[in-house]
Amino acid sequence: MLNGSLHAEVVRVRHAERSSAAEHHKAMALATLATLDAAHDFTTLDIKINYLRPLAPGTEVRAEGRVLHGGRRIVLGEARLADPAGKLLAHGTGTCLVVARDGKAAR
Repeated sequence: MLNGSLHAEVVRVRHAERSSAAEHHKAMALATLATLDAAHDFTTLDIKINYLRPLAPGTEVRAEGRVLHGGRRIVLGEARLADPAGKLLAHGTGTCLVVARDGKAAR
């Protein structure tokens, strides 16, 4: 299934902005990887994150990433970070370029 792939995890934030960006990217990356076969990989083209609430060091967050669109060459994903009460802390979107591991054309 190319569209709708989901990855979620609970993490504890150490450094607010740096950890938030890393968790967003990881959630989207793992959701993207779940849509690819062994012959393909991806590289991130862009990522945009909107911070909605403060993220203090030590805050436990749930990072959830999913694929919104999985095309032959481009994958569009999103990630959400929420606190234990479910309040949205940050939301991000990103696009990834699908590449063949052998250097040939994508899927």
